[in-house]
Amino acid sequence: MLFVLCYPRLGTHEEAALEAFRRKHEPMRANMVRAHVTLVFGVRHVSPDTLTRLAEAIASKTAPLEFSIDKVEVKAHEQGDHNLFLKIDKGRDALIALNRAFYAGELSPERGGIEFDPHITIASNADLTAVAKAASEAQPLSAMVGRLDAFDIVARDGHTLTEIATVPLVG
Repeated sequence: MLFVLCYPRLGTHEEAALEAFRRKHEPMRANMVRAHVTLVFGVRHVSPDTLTRLAEAIASKTAPLEFSIDKVEVKAHEQGDHNLFLKIDKGRDALIALNRAFYAGELSPERGGIEFDPHITIASNADLTAVAKAASEAQPLSAMVGRLDAFDIVARDGHTLTEIATVPLVG
C-alpha cells in the first residue's frame, strides 16, 4: 500500500516531546514512522512512480504551509484501536484542499467515503480508557505550531515502511 505523508517541521523541544509521547502511547507505530499528517491513505492501484508524479505536479503549485494544533481529540471506533489526535487548526483548509487534489483524478476510486479531517495521530490503543488517560497527558502538545514543506511517498508492507520519494513543496 502507498501513502503520502507530511512530516511536520517543529522546534527541537516540540519534536522531542511529540516523539517521546508517541513512543509511550503507540510504540509500534512510533518505531515504524515519525509523527505525520497523512494525505493519501493506503492506495493499491497506482504505481509508486505514478503517485510520485502526481505528488510532483501538486507540489509544483503548493507553497510550504504553516500549521497550528488547536486541540487534542479522542476518536473512539467500534472496531479496532481507538486513537488520540492532535487536530490541525491553522492550515486545515489547505490540507483538505491537498487531500482533494490527490484524490481528484486517478486516485478517486480509492478515496472511500471518509471525510478527511487533518490531524496527527499520537496514540492508539484497543482500550478506550487508556486513550482517554493519554489525552490528559497530551495537553502540552495541543499548542504546537510548525511547517509542512514536503510530501513523502512511502510504501507499507505489514509493519515495514519504505521511503520512496520526498517531494518538496515549491509552488
